[in-house]
Amino acid sequence: MRSKGDGFEVDEYVQVRNLITKKGWGATRSNENMFIQRAISLYSKLDTKQRESFLVLLEQFDFYQFTDYENFLVDIYIRMREEIVGLEKILIIPLEKQGEQILKSGSLVAYLFRTTLIKYIDEHSFNNKSLRIKVKHRLTTEDVEEYAENPNSRIVFVDDFIGTGRSTIEVIKSYKKIGLKEENVLVLTFICLQTSIEKFNAYKFKFIYSAIGKTLSDVFSEKDDLEEKGYFLSRYLKK
Repeated sequence: MRSKGDGFEVDEYVQVRNLITKKGWGATRSNENMFIQRAISLYSKLDTKQRESFLVLLEQFDFYQFTDYENFLVDIYIRMREEIVGLEKILIIPLEKQGEQILKSGSLVAYLFRTTLIKYIDEHSFNNKSLRIKVKHRLTTEDVEEYAENPNSRIVFVDDFIGTGRSTIEVIKSYKKIGLKEENVLVLTFICLQTSIEKFNAYKFKFIYSAIGKTLSDVFSEKDDLEEKGYFLSRYLKK
């Protein structure tokens, strides 16, 4: 068995490169090269068994680029407009804990609601009948009072990915202290796990998502495979 850090053959490099190229990672040539270089850098540090695991997991990975985010935004925005009849105005809030200092992906999703893409959707899908959209980083008591008074308004928490749904529930519960009611809440995400879908069924807020993400158990059914791939993922790929 090859030890960690041993060199690799040309055909191994070609295998990694072809896999990344096939999956279409990288919008530009330089981007694609970056993915290949990073993958090869990790691959070269692994032993034979770990390299096999790495390639299997790499084959299963989904990687989303900014153009995918735009497609997700179009999807959830149109679905929101169609599923909530009479909607007139929304307040967009990143799905982040109160007092969070680190800028997270929810802020990017919130910002996308201020781009011209929303106007384009309104023009082409809703005959220029637009919503009044306000984007804020945090929710205030005044916001809750304003959007609770109008049955055709919603406070919308947004994110790009929701896993177990635990953090989502914690955020909504934290805002209940200032009068927020679940009935006035809408949660939008680009990608979620099946776990969160099932969990949110027990709550009164509406939940809209664009895609369901894969978990290890969706891909590997054997217990040994799950344990081995789970260890490898936590040990090497989440650093």
